[in-house]
Order: sequence, then structure tokens, then C-alpha cells
Amino acid sequence: MISAIFEAGWSREIDLASEADLANVLESLGLNSREMLNTIKTPDAKAELRHETSQAIARDVFGVPTFIVDGELFWGNDSLNRPKVEEMLARRRGIDRKTFIQRQNKK
Repeated sequence: MISAIFEAGWSREIDLASEADLANVLESLGLNSREMLNTIKTPDAKAELRHETSQAIARDVFGVPTFIVDGELFWGNDSLNRPKVEEMLARRRGIDRKTFIQRQNKK
């Protein structure tokens, strides 16, 4: 479900703020969109969202989607074009971020 929602929002530019559009994504997966959309409106779900948002702010998350791997933030995926991404990943790296940051800290 998460992959389908990410793909809909960031690759197909589906408006995930639209209940109708989100319902269509959920229904395409064979899920009960009405039940799921009602659940996310409950006080418990809203409290969990506030908690997770506070945690994200505390960790300096500033965009979605954001992934945390070994304490390091990775974010982005806006409208990815698969052939372009594969082309980009195939390029030889000139420098990586860690090396750049280490060099900046030595200055």
C-alpha cells in the first residue's frame, strides 16, 4: 500500500490530499477505502500523526518522503522518471556527500 501511494503521489502526480483520488488508489489495491479513510479521521489516528510529525521535526525532516537509515536522513522521490534515475545511478561519482562534509569540516 505504501509503495502504491508513493508511486501515485510522486510518480503519477495523483493529488493525495484529495479523498476521492486517495480512495481510487486504495480501491485499485482491493482495499476498503471508506473504512480506511474513516479510520484516519479518528482521534487516535490524529494523535499518532501529531506524535510522528513531532518526531520528524525533532530529527530535522523537511520533506517527504524521508527515509532514515542508520540515523542518516534520505529524502526525495518527486516524480521520478525511471530511465533518468537509472542513467543517473550509472554515472561515475565524483564525490560523495560524506567526503564533501568531511572536507568542509577540516577547513
